[in-house]
Amino acid sequence: MNGDMNATEKVILTGIDVHGIQQYLFASGKLREIVGASALVDAASTQWPREIAEQVMQLERVPEPRPGDRWYLPARMAGGSVRILFPSREKAVEFTRHLTLRMVTEAPGMHADAAHLEFNWRTETLQVALQGVVEKLTEKRHRPQFGAAFTGLPFTALCKLTGDAAARYGDDDNERISVECDRKRDNVGVANDRLRDFLGKTLQDQPKLKAWLAKAPGIQVSFPSDFSHLSPRENLRPADSYMAVLCFDGKSIGNKIRGLLNHPANGNQKAAADYRKFSEDLQRATGAALEAGAVAAVNQALEDRDAGQFLHRGECMMPLRPLVYGGDDVAVVVRADLAFEFAEKFLKEFQRATGELRHCGELTAAAGIAFVKKASPMLGAYALAEDLLKTAKAKGRGESRVDFHLSLGAARAGDLDYHRRTVLRKGDRVLTARPLTLQGLPSFIDKARAVADRLPRGQVRRGADACRESKHAAQRAHNDMCENLARGLGGRHGSERMSKDEFTKLYPGGYFSNGSQEAATDLLDI
Repeated sequence: MNGDMNATEKVILTGIDVHGIQQYLFASGKLREIVGASALVDAASTQWPREIAEQVMQLERVPEPRPGDRWYLPARMAGGSVRILFPSREKAVEFTRHLTLRMVTEAPGMHADAAHLEFNWRTETLQVALQGVVEKLTEKRHRPQFGAAFTGLPFTALCKLTGDAAARYGDDDNERISVECDRKRDNVGVANDRLRDFLGKTLQDQPKLKAWLAKAPGIQVSFPSDFSHLSPRENLRPADSYMAVLCFDGKSIGNKIRGLLNHPANGNQKAAADYRKFSEDLQRATGAALEAGAVAAVNQALEDRDAGQFLHRGECMMPLRPLVYGGDDVAVVVRADLAFEFAEKFLKEFQRATGELRHCGELTAAAGIAFVKKASPMLGAYALAEDLLKTAKAKGRGESRVDFHLSLGAARAGDLDYHRRTVLRKGDRVLTARPLTLQGLPSFIDKARAVADRLPRGQVRRGADACRESKHAAQRAHNDMCENLARGLGGRHGSERMSKDEFTKLYPGGYFSNGSQEAATDLLDI
C-alpha cells in the first residue's frame, strides 16, 4: 500500500513549446504555405500529443495520477504549447522523443524546446511546477544555438522562398521548393477542410449569401490560398490593393490562470482540471468570436454589392482567411475595407462568450490592425500587427481596445514606435487618438466616414497640416472650416455637405481635445 502511494507522489511535468512560430509561419510569405504551417503547429500541440500518448505509448488519459506507469494527464495542449504529466521520467522522455521525431519528419523547419520537472503531487503545487517548467523552457530558448550552415554542392539548387536546398519542383514554372515548403503545402488541404467545417458552413448559411448561392448551382464557398484572392482580380477596386492583417489576444489571461491555480480551496487535481477546462472554454470563446467577425465582415461586404464580388475561378472566395486560431491568439488576413467591422464584432463576441463560460468569466481583448499592400512581406506585416496589438493591450487593462496603422511602404518591426514618437507627436500635441476603445470604435468609424464624404477634402488636408504646425494654426483652420460651412462653400458632387452645426458637434472646441494635459486630435487618423 505504501509502495503504491509513493508511486503516485513523484510525477513528471513535461513542457514542450514550439518557438519561433512567427518565423516558421511566414518563412516564405506565401499564403498557402502560411496556412499549411499553421495547421502543422496546431497538430503538433493538439493532435500529435494525443496520438503519441494513446496510440503509440498505449497510455490512458486520467484525471489525476494513479499507481502504475500506463497513464498521462494533460494540463494544456493548444497554441504551440503542451503541458503533460507522466508517471516517470522514462515515459516523459519517450513521449518527447516521439513528438520531436514527428516534428522533424512531418514539419521540418519547426523548432521546439522540451523541459521535464519532477515534483511531489501531494506536497507541492501544480502552479509552482508549471512556473518551474516555464523557467526551464525560457532558459533553453535564450541559450545560444551552435551549428554549421548547409553549404551544399556546386550543383545544389536552392529554394528561393526559404534559402534551403530544394527537394522538388513546385507548382509554378521552374519553381524549386525545399522540404519545409513541401510539407507545408501538403497540409493546405487539411487546413482548408478544417476551415470549411469551422467557418464555411456558417458563412454559406447567411441569408444574402445563401440566396445568391442558390442561383449559382455548383459554386462552393472557399477561402483564399493567395493574398490576391481576398479581392478577386475581376472585381478589383483601387482600395483593394491593400489588405489588413489583424492580431487578437485576450487581456489578463495570465492573471486568470494564476488565480485558478492558486485558489486556496484547490488541490492539484482540481487545479489541473480547472486549468484544462479554462483552456478549452477559452478556445470555444475565441472560435465564437472568430465566427462572429467573419459573418460581420461578409455581411458588410454584401451591403453594397452582391456575392458575385467573391467569384473567382468558379468558387465563392471569402474576403478573409484566419492564419492562426489557437487558445486566445488569433491572426486573420481580411480585405482592407472590412477590417474594422471584423475587429469590432470579434471583440464584442469574445467578451460575451467568455462571460457565459463558467471557467472564464467575462474577459476583454485587444486587436492590432496593420493595413498593408498585398505585396508586402508577410513577416514584416505580421510584426507590425503584433506591435499594434501590444500598444492596444498596454493602454487600459480593463477594456477592449483597437490600434491600427496604415503602412505606405514595406512594413517592418519597430516602425510603429518611431512613427508614434516622431511623426505623430509634436511637443505637447499628440496627432492621433489611437488606440481606440471598443465602445469608441463605432463612433470613430461614423466620424471618419462623415469627414471623408461630407467635408471639403482640401480643407480637411489643410486642417491636418495645421495640426502638425501648431495648436494656434489648427484653431485658425477649424474657424475657417466653420465659416465656409456656414456660407455653404465646399460642396461635393453626389454627397450632402455637412452643416456647421454637425461639424461643431464632431469638433466642438477645435481639432484638439481639452480633456487632458496633452492635446490630442484624431484628424490624422481619418
